[in-house]
Amino acid sequence: MSQLAEKIDELVNKVISLETEVTSQTLLIDRLRREADELQAQVQSLEEDTAALMDDTHNLNIRVTAIEAKLQTIENLNKDVVVHVYGSLLIV
Repeated sequence: MSQLAEKIDELVNKVISLETEVTSQTLLIDRLRREADELQAQVQSLEEDTAALMDDTHNLNIRVTAIEAKLQTIENLNKDVVVHVYGSLLIV
């Protein structure tokens, strides 16, 4: 009978050990899930930031092109004024 009691004690200890391991593994799995969720949120945020930066870059390129066109117009007007002024001086 004592051998049976020892076997039962061994089995009980193994069950307790396995329950402890399962609990520990469950906690680790939960932690990994939370960390994965946090990483996914960070990836989403970075993707949104990247999209915003791309939009900003596109808008900036449009503005630079418009400013360059205005600058070209001003330079052309400046040339016309110089030609007009110097042309008038040469005629006098």
